[in-house]
Amino acid sequence: MKTIKLSILLLALLTIGQVKAQGLSGSGTTDDPYLISSSADWNTFAQSVTNDSTYAGQTVKLAADIAVTEMVGLYRAFSGTLDGDGHTITLALSGSGEGTALFYWIENATLKNLKAQGTVTTTDRRPATFAVIVNGNSTISNCWSTVAVLSTRTSGWVDGGGFVGRVSSGATLNMTDCAFHGSVTFTEGATTGGGMVGYTQSNATVNLTNCLYSPTSLTLNVSEYNPRVFVSGSVEGNLNNCYYNAVAAASVLGKQGTDASDMTNEALAAALGEGWHVYNGMVVPFTGKYYINSAAEWNAFATTVNNGTSYSGQTVALTTDIPTAITTMAGTDSHPFCGTFDGDGHTITLALSGSGPGTALFYLIEGATLKNLKVQGTVTTSEYRPATFAAFVEGNSTISNCWSTVTVSSTKTSSWVDGGGFVGRVSGTASLNMTGCAFHGSVTFEPSAT
Repeated sequence: MKTIKLSILLLALLTIGQVKAQGLSGSGTTDDPYLISSSADWNTFAQSVTNDSTYAGQTVKLAADIAVTEMVGLYRAFSGTLDGDGHTITLALSGSGEGTALFYWIENATLKNLKAQGTVTTTDRRPATFAVIVNGNSTISNCWSTVAVLSTRTSGWVDGGGFVGRVSSGATLNMTDCAFHGSVTFTEGATTGGGMVGYTQSNATVNLTNCLYSPTSLTLNVSEYNPRVFVSGSVEGNLNNCYYNAVAAASVLGKQGTDASDMTNEALAAALGEGWHVYNGMVVPFTGKYYINSAAEWNAFATTVNNGTSYSGQTVALTTDIPTAITTMAGTDSHPFCGTFDGDGHTITLALSGSGPGTALFYLIEGATLKNLKVQGTVTTSEYRPATFAAFVEGNSTISNCWSTVTVSSTKTSSWVDGGGFVGRVSGTASLNMTGCAFHGSVTFEPSAT
């Protein structure tokens, strides 16, 4: 009998492991996480949690932006790590039960490096972006949401929130570098919730550090169980360097943190700390990628490089074409760009003019990767090393799947110029790897330049 019971137990554990791995590549370790590359992969993952796979001690990572219509773990806990890796989940979740969010229940879990957009709608309780219920000791870090959160429940408590519905008694939720830029709407008659965390039970602990509650709209008539901007319910939470916008300031929610109504986006990003930046008119945290959506955001990025931020090990990504001509070069002779710049198939337009040792999109790259980018426009100098992508290359750098129609020119009338279609100069100790690249522009030097 003991042998039979042991065999059944081992079979049950094996079955759970097979459910976790089925349909997903990877082994669940930090170095080889389960990868989610599509909506179908997400549904496989969601169903496995519903079938009692907790993923405790394991990592699941997004490998692409995806759309989601299925909540993870209906009445079951996710206890692993979800790493968004800078990707975006677009939600279209609709519910009618005790809660609707990306995860129904997290317990001793970590959610990080994720942007969420779309809609979460319910006819009942606890709508939220990331989790309906939090148990154990859980963490949400470097995440932001533009989700429209809605409950049409017409009476009683709702306990919904921008990020989380409810933190249970005895549970701890740690939130660091998180921002909400969505909306929260409860139908007339709903009485509770509406902040970043909709409700906390007694003996819950909520710690927020470097967080921003910046809703585009709040339609609330909440009045019971201590509705507040950041943490509603039985406990107020522990806030460190947290800010809210004018919409939250004008709402019925009790005020917590610092009113940022009169702060510029740039000042607010600086106040929130390292990694925070302005994207598409919003102040957002670093999620594994920095995003650039305009010439102004390029200029802000270039300034950070020029001031010494190398972006080593980090990715900067375009999210749209930038037709407004860029006039600011990224990097200096002492401050190289060392990260990955991913154009994601978009186009940058240059109008760069220089008079120094080099003029290009990047002055100096070192151990960097530039990829998936088209560049057009002009690069002009009265001196040395005009080029499209980099005036100088150091370290082991890569340029791949890039092309240029840029007009490159130097008006220097004597001696060497060292300009080129793609790159000016590769140093004697450097290595430059170029793959899948094309130049369709022009290069013009004065006849006396050598």
